[in-house]
Amino acid sequence: MVELMLIRHGQADSAGDNYDQLTTTGHEQAHRVGVWLAQNGYTFDRFMHGGLNRQRQTLEAIVAEFTNSEKVLPALEIHNCFAEFDLRVWGIIAASLRHGGRGSREPGMAEATLRHGGRGSRESVDLREGKPTEMAEATLRPGNAEFAALLKDWNRARHEDAPDKGYIFKKLTGHILKAWVAAGESFSEAESFPAFQRRVLMALEIQNSGVAMEKQSSAPAAEIHSSKILAVTSGGPISLITGRVLGLDLAHTLGLMRRVYNTSVHHFILEKGEWSLAAFNAMPHLPVLERTLV
Repeated sequence: MVELMLIRHGQADSAGDNYDQLTTTGHEQAHRVGVWLAQNGYTFDRFMHGGLNRQRQTLEAIVAEFTNSEKVLPALEIHNCFAEFDLRVWGIIAASLRHGGRGSREPGMAEATLRHGGRGSRESVDLREGKPTEMAEATLRPGNAEFAALLKDWNRARHEDAPDKGYIFKKLTGHILKAWVAAGESFSEAESFPAFQRRVLMALEIQNSGVAMEKQSSAPAAEIHSSKILAVTSGGPISLITGRVLGLDLAHTLGLMRRVYNTSVHHFILEKGEWSLAAFNAMPHLPVLERTLV
């Protein structure tokens, strides 16, 4: 049996110049989930993250709470199946939707991407099983006026740090997700959505027979046998993995992204060759008023 516990990173610095770092709140969230895991007797054979700074910081804070154990803790491992999608996607598609054409970069959206980490939303997504719909095709037409207006609102909101900033960003990412998925393998300027899916779903290729996962590390490749694994990741991978395990269609899978809390706990079990979901978006370590999505 393999147990895979996924934890989303703590709150990242959406108001600063570098999204890929935790805020003070994010560090506290990571500390709190680590304390909860350690105090409740959880043990892990392997600790993993996707290589992003905010993921590493979160995992280090969690592992620090296990240092009082007499057991020698395993080294942290980087596996790219737990990394979020390529952030360049947002800037490239935003330029296409606003101006028409591909390959140019939208400065405002690129900054938004770095600030918010490219997390998606189900907002305005109308997709079934990854096939382009009429709505998706309309979104891909040059000079989308609705998107241009949203982008203008976003630039205002982020400069003013307005209360509606998060809502506007969710609507923007809904448009971008729709266009990204609709483009399929033809999207070549950065990571395509099918490539992102394939990369992330490698996480479900952990088998008792010892199938190794792709690893970005100088250490020798290691096979994964029956074990308990903790991996810090992001909203995109959590949503895709959950959707695959539950057999959700793509629209509902993408819709999970805007529901995944910072440092939420997601527990998967592989037994007799079949994955099941034991917990989704669990937050036993934080009261409701201290939970964050962005």
